[in-house]
Amino acid sequence: MTLDKAKSVIIETGKRLLTSGLTVRTWGNVSVRIDADTFAITPSGYAYEDLKPEHIVVLKINRPESSGPIKPSSECYVHAGLYKADQNIKFIIHTHQKFASAVSGCFSSIPVEDKALSSILGESVPVAKYASSGTKKIARNTVKCLTRPAGAIIMSQHGAVCFGADADEAFKQAEALEELCRNLIFAEVPALALAYRRYERKALQPLINFYASCREGDSCTVYDKTTNITVCKMDIKSGNITEGLFDFQADLHRRIYDTYPEINFIEQSSMPSAFFVSKKMNIDNCIPAFLDDFAQIAGENIFLFPFFESRAEEMSGEIVDALKNRSCVLINESGGLCCVSDKDDIRPLNEILEKNLLAFVLSWKFKNYFPISRRSAQRMRSGYIGEYSKMSLQI
Repeated sequence: MTLDKAKSVIIETGKRLLTSGLTVRTWGNVSVRIDADTFAITPSGYAYEDLKPEHIVVLKINRPESSGPIKPSSECYVHAGLYKADQNIKFIIHTHQKFASAVSGCFSSIPVEDKALSSILGESVPVAKYASSGTKKIARNTVKCLTRPAGAIIMSQHGAVCFGADADEAFKQAEALEELCRNLIFAEVPALALAYRRYERKALQPLINFYASCREGDSCTVYDKTTNITVCKMDIKSGNITEGLFDFQADLHRRIYDTYPEINFIEQSSMPSAFFVSKKMNIDNCIPAFLDDFAQIAGENIFLFPFFESRAEEMSGEIVDALKNRSCVLINESGGLCCVSDKDDIRPLNEILEKNLLAFVLSWKFKNYFPISRRSAQRMRSGYIGEYSKMSLQI
């Protein structure tokens, strides 16, 4: 394949990766084998919709290192290892797909009993042992799981790699893998399947319907998420109302903006696992990170708060404190409160919260599913804030 063609295919596939729902924002990566010695791969930290040919990085399979101004994907070692191990692999996508990520800490391999899925995935899907993302160790662990005719490998508490002769084959593997893992989760936890059916019927009703809001300079506008009708406008510092009615939810948003200048948007997550965890499970108020991308984007853990109208003001202060070094909290029977700098990060944060909660539910079923260590989660969060999120701004 020519270099120009490889770059074009990667850019096209990156956009397809987003529209397919197999990953969100800048997560995951795409690569194409150019010849026996080289491959092209997506850069680290760049949005797929903004990719240009000059952003694509070309690396040697035997030594996948770059000294150029644009860093290659942090998982370039995984891609290089797979290309080196099997000459038949021409195309690789690394996904952070929800259901495959959620089950990734439960098994060493997943049997495929459905005939239609086994015709694509084979008799089982291997699961690579956990290692920190972006390291040579995670690449070695992944390559060890490579067997023919497999075209998909789950990476424990991280995501999956799917590969084949071209993009279509890799996507076919990824889609079959997601169906397999979704079916597995719902079979193991039928109550979750019910929660998803209610969600799809729009029958999940939150105890509190938190408004969405956005920061506008020194003021914030709070609006009803379902109608986009303005609830109130207020000065952040003073709390003075300029329009609408004052209530607990609006005051909470004002306090968050006042405390965290980096937060510009707040929105409620209504994903089914958030309701399931807060309503059906008897848990402490802290849920740890089970997945790498959750630790990076959401924080080392998140807190669950019961709601008592009689102590709403005190609760508001506790929620603000709980958002320190975190991007979301859970409110009992009401979903998550997601707080981000960039509005485009709301949906990715919702998805990441959802799959971490799926993993949390599975950890109660499978006692061998342990969260990422707190120290590792803190390191990932610091690295994301300090480096990864700024990479696309460096040139």
